[in-house]
Amino acid sequence: MAVIRIEYLLLVVLMMVSSFIFFSKTENIKAVKSSSTSELLFEDFSLVELNDSGVSHRLISSKALKDKKFFTLSDINITYDQTQHLCAKEARYEEDTIYLKEDVILQRDDGISFGSEHLKYLVKDRVLHIDSHFSLEINGSVVLGENLTYRLDKKRISADRISAKIILTK
Repeated sequence: MAVIRIEYLLLVVLMMVSSFIFFSKTENIKAVKSSSTSELLFEDFSLVELNDSGVSHRLISSKALKDKKFFTLSDINITYDQTQHLCAKEARYEEDTIYLKEDVILQRDDGISFGSEHLKYLVKDRVLHIDSHFSLEINGSVVLGENLTYRLDKKRISADRISAKIILTK
């Protein structure tokens, strides 16, 4: 009875695998390029800006999707100086600008509220800009217009084509 040593068997198997690799026809196949650039998904996402007295500004979102150059946010609430709340269904945070859309509302604690379908918020400058129609409510009075610019730090509002329905109280 012949005895086959394991080394010879392994050598034969190794030669077969090597010859298969070297003599097989290779075929170039293009890699599938993904159209998705999403990197991370956050649930219950928040960004906080602190100053000497505590929290000065806060951004809260139910969902944040981090892409290469921007965040896509859902159900966003931005609080400025604990007195002004900017809410929207969707937003995109790109560099130092937040683009809000779908049911955008700015609610101030003094009763003033703005409404629009989309808004641009320049974070560093603390400026809100609406380049379309908006509505502004102040204690029951309604102001309609276009191209609103609101400087949050200075609390200055400017707009074009304003029409108003003013309700006077006693």
